[in-house]
Amino acid sequence: MELRYEDLDNIIKKDLKPPVLAYESWIECTSLQDLLAIQYNHNSLHMESLTIRERILGTHCPEVAHPIVFRGAVCADNGRFDRCVALWLHALELRQNNRITVQRDLLRFAQLFSQMIHVDTELKITYVTDVLKATIIELERNKERTIRPGPKGNEWKFN
Repeated sequence: MELRYEDLDNIIKKDLKPPVLAYESWIECTSLQDLLAIQYNHNSLHMESLTIRERILGTHCPEVAHPIVFRGAVCADNGRFDRCVALWLHALELRQNNRITVQRDLLRFAQLFSQMIHVDTELKITYVTDVLKATIIELERNKERTIRPGPKGNEWKFN
């Protein structure tokens, strides 16, 4: 951020993207003062870093989803299941948009939903239907791969 404002006559501005609901609609810091204001707020720093990462790497980079899933797992470990689901659904959408298989993500959701039921936390039907929609897409793509397999070695993209 300091480098962006080094030359006050030629400030290097960020090309900000629209806020992502999964990141609590976080808007990226645009000044050093904004950044200093969140320096001790761990959640804000995580949302800032996820936002920056997605802006820089882009939504088509297969590596963008990894830290989103990790942050969601941290939220689940802290009993913030709503935050976990939001983050994991975003990661799931990114992967499916890039045609990356989501088998592990679907298993992760099954485990999360089981944990939520076990600890008597409300499991919203919208969470289940969103995951089921993704499951249908995955099944359709798997069927397509068995009918029309691509070049050998490129049948599956695991993440």
